[in-house]
Amino acid sequence: MKVNLKNIQFILLILLSSALFTSCQNSTDENKIVNGKSPVLSISSLTKTTNKVSFVAKASWHNGCGSFSHFTSTKADSTFYITVYGKQPLNATCTMAFIEYNAPVEIVINGLGKYSFKFWQSDTTSVDTTLTF
Repeated sequence: MKVNLKNIQFILLILLSSALFTSCQNSTDENKIVNGKSPVLSISSLTKTTNKVSFVAKASWHNGCGSFSHFTSTKADSTFYITVYGKQPLNATCTMAFIEYNAPVEIVINGLGKYSFKFWQSDTTSVDTTLTF
């Protein structure tokens, strides 16, 4: 039986490429994070100074792997619209129970007055509070 060296080299190249691709794919999946909006259930604490307010919002995540990621804030007139985001590792094995976690939120206030803070709970509801500075 005659063995063709070019065929063997081709097969080895395919196997090596496949192994390298698979190992890179697995290692990067472990580092990937899934982000998503987290409904705010309540505000558990509030600290106010003359130019900023700090909240600790209780947010929920749809399984046991969630934790705080970040928040976004937009301002319209004297109202702040705040959305909390959670995160979890990609391909994590998680419990199927909703969990709650603390989400620190700090908002800088420009000037004295009455301000409203609306924390996203769903597309139609929010957890609201109003403060005077």
